[in-house]
Amino acid sequence: MEGRIADINIKNVNITHQNYSDLEAILESPSGTEVTLFGRIFCDGNGNTTIDFDGLGTLVQNYFLATDNQPEESFQAFYRDPTIKGIWELRISDAFNVDIGTFHSWEI
Repeated sequence: MEGRIADINIKNVNITHQNYSDLEAILESPSGTEVTLFGRIFCDGNGNTTIDFDGLGTLVQNYFLATDNQPEESFQAFYRDPTIKGIWELRISDAFNVDIGTFHSWEI
């Protein structure tokens, strides 16, 4: 039997983009469970940033200005997930294809 997740932290999500409010980030477990970290939030920001997410962190309106943020959706779905071993995927998508950005790195 595999173990269960007791705590999850996403660190050093490093993004460069011309308009942060265009972006959505979704974390997917090896079994396909998905949690939205942030989704097209209103913020007036651009450039390069590094963001951290902690299920016990602070719920904020602008993820790009704070550290140890709560994700938009709870990590509770992962705590019940039976499959923790395997490939975890973090997808960053841009709602508009008129500007550019780069997803540099992340850690779990």
